[in-house]
Amino acid sequence: MRPLGHSVISASVSLASLFVSSISSAAAVVPISPIIQDPVTGLEYQLLSNAGWTDSEAEAQLLGGNLATISNQEQQKFVFGTFGGYSGKQRILWTGLYDPTQDKNGAPHVSDFVWVSGAPVTYTNWDAGEPNDVGGVEFYVAMYYPNYHNPGSWNDWSNRTADPIGVPFHGVVEFLPGDADDDGSVGFDDLLIVARNYDKGGGWTQGDFNGDGAVGFDDLLIVARNYGATLTSSQLALLDPAFRADEQAAFTEVPEAGAAATAPALFGLLIRRRKWFCVDAKT
Repeated sequence: MRPLGHSVISASVSLASLFVSSISSAAAVVPISPIIQDPVTGLEYQLLSNAGWTDSEAEAQLLGGNLATISNQEQQKFVFGTFGGYSGKQRILWTGLYDPTQDKNGAPHVSDFVWVSGAPVTYTNWDAGEPNDVGGVEFYVAMYYPNYHNPGSWNDWSNRTADPIGVPFHGVVEFLPGDADDDGSVGFDDLLIVARNYDKGGGWTQGDFNGDGAVGFDDLLIVARNYGATLTSSQLALLDPAFRADEQAAFTEVPEAGAAATAPALFGLLIRRRKWFCVDAKT
């Protein structure tokens, strides 16, 4: 069961399709790290136990996410740096890049790879000579471990649980901050949830995106930064410094005094930033 207040990233493929022609581990897949947020992008990640790609993606969906989309160098750096050597062990990291056609469409192997999230492929970090589809069964992409001669580079693999020298594969789940109602996007309903729960502490978690045990000002900023984001759009943009300045200017207009004061200020910010029409906070 996913933690309340964390995002759901809707899968672009069905669970049934993940298991077609798959050979995967029988062991249960579970999280082995806490949810960790990249302070630059605001995206959240969690490391899974040793498993093949299809089992890892299935567990990611059950947790409310997908295997990680890597859309730029910052995301590559954070995911590899955080989890490649997690807890002092060498790990190969499954990403969400895979070939759903399994080379049956006649196109070049490299062009068949897509993100399971549905995001466009805007960045790659292939190792030299990859992807090479050895044996005609390499349809899933992972990052190499830190002690590899080209650490963090990408290779296409079969649906396996360890490489030829025994280094284990682990999935990295990605979540979308700000999706309080777990519908796969950040929108008006999420804003209302945060406003309704504003200033609630004592372990209240729905809308507590920064994990400090209460719903407050920083959680509203997270919704503001991701407002309107869907699975695909949220992967592409780093936080805009001009947007940060806009946020701060908007919130200086109203003291941090609870939902009645703070929610209208956030609505005003969103209207200015997105140039959208917004209904009154009471409706």
